Amino acid sequence: EVWRDKIAVETVTTKICDHFKIDPLQLIGSGALLIAAKAERAAEILCSLQRQQIPASIIGNFINDSTRRTVINRNGRTTELPRPISDHLWLALEGDEGGIYA
Repeated sequence: EVWRDKIAVETVTTKICDHFKIDPLQLIGSGALLIAAKAERAAEILCSLQRQQIPASIIGNFINDSTRRTVINRNGRTTELPRPISDHLWLALEGDEGGIYA
């Protein structure tokens, strides 16, 4: 499960996604690194990254049901994390909702 507010999204990315009505969590995270680690190692990993001035945070945890992919939103509501068909950037490029090529 993933906690949506713990995922760092740059302000400019949020503004662009809002304009094109696309979900920033459905974009390819170029330059992002997702680390899966045992809970007892999390603090050590975060400290190591922070010492190297690499921004990092814990954004979720593993649950026992490997078929569930959930996002816990700011309001505490849990929703299913969809498997994207393609990067949502393509939705902005298509032009249906005021894309850049409209």
